[in-house]
Amino acid sequence: MKITLPQTHKLKQGNVVEKVSKFQKLVRSLGQNSLVHLEIGFEDNEIRAKRNLEELIKAVNRFQQQVAADKYSSLESIRIGWKLKFSLAPILQKVLPILLKKPSHIRHLELNLDAAIPAPTLQKLIECTTIEKLTLRSISILNRSVSDPSHDRRIFAFDSSWADDSIVQALPSLSPSVRKLNLIDCEIQEYHIPRLCDALKKKRGLQALSLRHNRNLEGGWERLFSLHIKSLDLSLCDLDPLDGMNIARALKKNRTLKRLSVAGNYRMTMAIPELVEVAATTLVAFNCSFCDINDDFQSRIFRILANAEKCTIRSLIMQGARIKETEWLIQCLEKNKSIQRLEIHHPRDPSKPIGSNSLTKIIETVKNNYYLQALKIDVLHYEQKRRLEMNFWLQLNKCGRRVILQECRESSIPTKMWMEVLRDAGLTGNTDLVYWMLQNGAELFSTTERPRHYSLEAVPR
Repeated sequence: MKITLPQTHKLKQGNVVEKVSKFQKLVRSLGQNSLVHLEIGFEDNEIRAKRNLEELIKAVNRFQQQVAADKYSSLESIRIGWKLKFSLAPILQKVLPILLKKPSHIRHLELNLDAAIPAPTLQKLIECTTIEKLTLRSISILNRSVSDPSHDRRIFAFDSSWADDSIVQALPSLSPSVRKLNLIDCEIQEYHIPRLCDALKKKRGLQALSLRHNRNLEGGWERLFSLHIKSLDLSLCDLDPLDGMNIARALKKNRTLKRLSVAGNYRMTMAIPELVEVAATTLVAFNCSFCDINDDFQSRIFRILANAEKCTIRSLIMQGARIKETEWLIQCLEKNKSIQRLEIHHPRDPSKPIGSNSLTKIIETVKNNYYLQALKIDVLHYEQKRRLEMNFWLQLNKCGRRVILQECRESSIPTKMWMEVLRDAGLTGNTDLVYWMLQNGAELFSTTERPRHYSLEAVPR
């Protein structure tokens, strides 16, 4: 359970009212081994004086003693921000090593520093054997290129043993327990990719990698897509159409990747249809939001998905796009049985909603689609009731509406009598199906003979 720390809290001691700051409350909870999420360095003047740093170090020592006595650690995640200034070095080199030491069980570590730090310091932190999710944001390695003592990012003692300032060189020390690795805005470039892949190939447990906001990442796709991971985030990397084409070719050879995001790469627009064509039969989820996809490219994308054989995509997110022509969108909803989630809206500026006639066609199509569970589109403000009508059918799909077809459209699932379906649901604990039986019970169980195809119009609203 996450502890919410108020800005100030008053404690009465006799007739004296003591104000307890947020930092003091954090220190107290940490020392008592009751803090679950430690977040520090995200507010101005959080550690204003050397005395506060000393209090934190004392609390960490009490935490270590309490954990040894309890043989249990409440702390699960640590987030360190960029506003620590002079206290950053002692926190990374003294405080965190103690908190990460066994029997502590830190699952999530985030360093959002905007600083250059010594490689040994970073290596020591990322080798913790309990970390499952590691986020490194705006971090570089302090090396011989940082020679000016007045450099604003020079917080640590100078280290001239490293020729390269990329954090990639520290990744061989990455703990094998890490499942998700986020290297965000860390100035990773094409020539870093071979070393990055060599380090990560040895981490067999790694499932997800984010290289978000590395804007000079302009190649190395064959090596990157050779990693045996399930999720890759390349959003906001300023990729162009040539990068998109090369990514599509590399993706075609990959057999493990299931989720890919290229969101925010507005220069990649022309390559998005080619990417979708490959993704349609290889990925489970694809995100191409805010890629400046116009009507023509949008129609091409829906045409590909409508005609794709053995389509595997379940989630397609295309935020920031505007729907003008619905012909191929409707055909996609009619023909595609794979997509369960589709987002074609603008989350912050719904100023160009879909027209009433187009919305009517979409709702009628959704009624006959038994697979789609979420559809987000921008509608006119006075059409919100009709959006609810559409959402009704989507919610029923989420609860397992496909079962009521009986004459199943998939040959792998045989047609059964309702009593047989209910019996199987009871044996497998399928509560979604039980819900459906209750929702439609009277008519469905009125006869023991094989029932007729159930009409959707009879479902109560």
